[in-house]
Amino acid sequence: MDIQAIFTQLKLIGIKFAKNQRGVHAIEYAIISSGITMIVSVIFFYDNGSFKNALTELFDGLKDKLIAII
Repeated sequence: MDIQAIFTQLKLIGIKFAKNQRGVHAIEYAIISSGITMIVSVIFFYDNGSFKNALTELFDGLKDKLIAII
């Protein structure tokens, strides 16, 4: 096989890859998951956030109750 035929095959493979729409879904899911990750990280790890304080109080209360039972 000569070098021109190899380049032609590579070009055809590249064109098929570019026209393939299956990869678009993976990119969309990556963008959505990164957005959800950012929202969750702000909700749970924002310093002195009310949601974080409420969860901390809830789990501290549960811990105290479990220690009292044991």
